[in-house]
Amino acid sequence: MRELKLRLPDDEAAAIDILAQSRGINRAECLRQLIRNATAGNQPITLSLPTYHRLATEIHRQLRGVISKLHADQAAAIAINIIHEHHSRSN
Repeated sequence: MRELKLRLPDDEAAAIDILAQSRGINRAECLRQLIRNATAGNQPITLSLPTYHRLATEIHRQLRGVISKLHADQAAAIAINIIHEHHSRSN
């Protein structure tokens, strides 16, 4: 397998980490899946990074700080992943 290096802004790298964690896979496998889906024309439902951050912030706010911001980020990623999986199965 060939190695590729990729530089991302910290917030985008964090979003990839959270998505990978929510799927129970490592970062490299997460990126491979995203690339496979994109090249196969099977584009996943995506949100812009600002929309994702607004979702996580709203989760944190609605729970009145009972969970940390990191946990709110993870909850948002898990919710997005579940919605995407459900959408993929129904197509």
